[in-house]
Amino acid sequence: MKQVVTLDELGEDRFLFELKRLKYLNRKEDKRNRGWFDQIPKTYKDEKYLNWFFLLDNKDEIWSFSTIQRYYEGCYRLLTRTYVFPEYRRYILTNEYDKRRSQYLLEYQLDYIGNYETIFISMQGLKFRKVLNKFKDKDMVGIDWKLHENMVQTCDDIKSKDCWQNVIYDGEKPKLNSITLNHWKKLD
Repeated sequence: MKQVVTLDELGEDRFLFELKRLKYLNRKEDKRNRGWFDQIPKTYKDEKYLNWFFLLDNKDEIWSFSTIQRYYEGCYRLLTRTYVFPEYRRYILTNEYDKRRSQYLLEYQLDYIGNYETIFISMQGLKFRKVLNKFKDKDMVGIDWKLHENMVQTCDDIKSKDCWQNVIYDGEKPKLNSITLNHWKKLD
């Protein structure tokens, strides 16, 4: 039986211990996210993050975690900083419906925020546009996700490709800056 708990329920000490452990494991699968293990301990209490969520198995082992980031009143990025422990990762989305690790977190996060004007999920890099498209086409908690036609600014450094991301959203289109895919390709 899987369950989702918040940071208060899991405990900050355990979260910080896991981040430190992951850093020192230095797995090749964590190449893209390696910087998080240093960054998150310094920023996880930032008020932009509403709370942290952890998917646990019936043995109380952490399978994955993520947070909700508030951009403006009523606008939330869900599944932010999602990390799935390598031993629980699925590297392809099958055509058959199955409940993915992120769906458990997503359902809990939707309940947590309640009403919203805009919710969105983002991923970096053009190759992940296809992943988001597949993600939105699955019956993810009954939401009719829309793929934003452009890359959306999700952090402050407008010169960084990483700050411009693919977005699927529900509700109103995010009131955030965006650039065309061609413009994004020209960034260094």
